[in-house]
Amino acid sequence: MRNGQNHHESKRKLLDAAFFVIRSKGYTATRVEDICEAAGVTKGSFFHHFKTKEDLALEAAAYWHSVTGELFRAAPYHAPADPLDRLLAYVEFRKTLLEGDLPNFTCLVGTMVQEIYSSWPAIRDACDASISGHVATLEPDIAAAMEKYGVTGDWTPESLALHTQSVIQGSFILAKAKGGATVAAESIDHLRRYIELLFGRTKSTAFTSNPHQEKQPMTTATLHETQQEAAILDVIAAMARARYEKDAEAIAATYAHDAAIYNLAPPLEHRGIDIAATQAWLDTWDGPITIEPRDFHVKIAGDMAIAWGYMRMQGTKIDPPAKPDFWMRETLVFERRGGTWIIVHEHTSVPFYMDASTRPAFDLQP
Repeated sequence: MRNGQNHHESKRKLLDAAFFVIRSKGYTATRVEDICEAAGVTKGSFFHHFKTKEDLALEAAAYWHSVTGELFRAAPYHAPADPLDRLLAYVEFRKTLLEGDLPNFTCLVGTMVQEIYSSWPAIRDACDASISGHVATLEPDIAAAMEKYGVTGDWTPESLALHTQSVIQGSFILAKAKGGATVAAESIDHLRRYIELLFGRTKSTAFTSNPHQEKQPMTTATLHETQQEAAILDVIAAMARARYEKDAEAIAATYAHDAAIYNLAPPLEHRGIDIAATQAWLDTWDGPITIEPRDFHVKIAGDMAIAWGYMRMQGTKIDPPAKPDFWMRETLVFERRGGTWIIVHEHTSVPFYMDASTRPAFDLQP
């Protein structure tokens, strides 16, 4: 390896070490020696790349923005077609990052700026650039959601995007105070509920196509029906989540053992979910399989219910290599057994062009 490559590698090790050490000890308490020890390099190597600890902090802030930017650009929350669904999926994604010890999920630039906002203006500005840069990535989806759902007010896409970061950064402070991620996860749940209220989105309307549907007076009967509708939509969401996680047993748990399944795969009818065969098929995909429910409606009659809407399928097939992305029509029949709604019939279809080619219309979108 050439000498220049060695230098590049040692610099990266120092920046990576700074991520962990500063989030563990804080910027002020972190010494150059601490970072060198964590990186496994000498102080001479440190001062070859950085004149001072402040210089390291400035580059670490920029490096943090680059690394986390790649993470967020590749994240699955960009998949939904609805901009509000993308925003809510972003919030859920932030919740999934709350894993491991505190230094593993807290924010480097948030940690530094809390300490040095008045004493080190250059570092403060670098931290602001990182946070504001991330905020800017959320604004287009917020603006599109405001337009689609007819939401207006004395606030802007930028102000809501900034508020999401206020909650998330504040949740990190609470996690430090309480010694764990539980309180942070609860704060992010509240953020999701706030956004849903802001856009008039409820659990049951998350799958419907008319966000401005007139609300009926809430009686005991309508409350019960709404609760049952939400329970059915929860099953649909659980099925989509299980497919995303490639968990055949979790998929099977949403179906009756004798469910009549008319899906896209031959033969004409399947009975129940064959867990082994389903898992074998799931394993032919590289990474998650996204099944996005869209515009679902639910009708309930006693212990039977029907739900219909669209499903968007996306993923990366291993053999043969392919990246399918298309919409399907989906009809689900539910039966309530022992107080739990399960799928007893599924009918999935894709229209085909009526020109004698029998070519599937994979290009159609809702």
